[in-house]
Amino acid sequence: MGYGVKTVNSELIVINTFVKKETVSNRPTYMLGPEDRRNRFIHWPVRLAKVSEYRVSCKVKYLAKYIDVRDVTE
Repeated sequence: MGYGVKTVNSELIVINTFVKKETVSNRPTYMLGPEDRRNRFIHWPVRLAKVSEYRVSCKVKYLAKYIDVRDVTE
């Protein structure tokens, strides 16, 4: 059974065990930690450093936010 299936199954157990309107499911996208060696966050800065001009379509309110895995575990 894959990670996604296990995630959904565990959320369904929580929903069925507790009152549905009192259940909150939180799925953070990227969690960082001291042992994260994937370098997945340096791709775009490195790529953009190689060109002299580029366009960015982004609003300040949509900036990415990351969470430290140690904060989640607490």
